Amino acid sequence: MHRILPLILLLCLGPFGCSETHTYTAYEVVRTPRALRPDDRVEIVLKGGSVIRGHMAGVEDEKLILFDDDGTRLSIPWEDVRAVQRIRRVQTKGY
Repeated sequence: MHRILPLILLLCLGPFGCSETHTYTAYEVVRTPRALRPDDRVEIVLKGGSVIRGHMAGVEDEKLILFDDDGTRLSIPWEDVRAVQRIRRVQTKGY
């Protein structure tokens, strides 16, 4: 009986025990404008201290072209940028 009980628990709880999905946000520092891709979700910190979040549209002549959360198209010169972070939402599934 002592050998059968763990086997029964394993068979019953295995498929149903930990099947939750978890979502977390990952931030990746971007060091050059060429590393950015269209449709990347980014957070840009300007040298003046203001923060802009939005989706990348592309890079033209060392200028970042993006749409902010309000839908406004912005063109930001790379010289005005202090830091850029790519934001990714990642889902993991339990056992």
